[in-house]
Amino acid sequence: MADVTSIQTSGSGPSPTPSKVWLITGASSGLGLALAQRALARGEHVIATARGDAPARFAELVASVSDGERARLRVMQLDVAAPYAEIAHVAQEAVAVWGRVDVVVCNAGVGGFRGVSEEFGRDVFLDHMRVNFLGAVNVINALLPQMRARRDGAVLIVGSRTAYRNEIAVRPVASCAR
Repeated sequence: MADVTSIQTSGSGPSPTPSKVWLITGASSGLGLALAQRALARGEHVIATARGDAPARFAELVASVSDGERARLRVMQLDVAAPYAEIAHVAQEAVAVWGRVDVVVCNAGVGGFRGVSEEFGRDVFLDHMRVNFLGAVNVINALLPQMRARRDGAVLIVGSRTAYRNEIAVRPVASCAR
């Protein structure tokens, strides 16, 4: 079972909302953090996810938004490399927050390996595939049924330009994963 942590700043349970409900993976830093901040600034509802200790990882996000924006923010622990059953459980809990998820942003990813491919071994390739490819597939598969049922929703998959153009010798790993 997934270890889910949620910060609720007002209210409880699903409530009707005219704005979009975003679920963003990898939202504790970088592009995911910026997307969460921008969506909140536009008046949207955001379920920000990251692996590890969610409240601690989201200190910057929580501190950077107004009280009104904080009321439209929930943070949850989600490791996209977890087994599908755990991801599906977190997806159910995410949908229960505001009754739906309208926009899924698959932003979580790993990288940073430098060198030639034969020095990495298969485990590095498998880890990249598990997070950067299968993680997105599993998150999307867990949330797509509720989008289909409503005949509404959008999916955004964030990739890396390293998959098609890079300046370091990691192309084999980057190409297989993003």
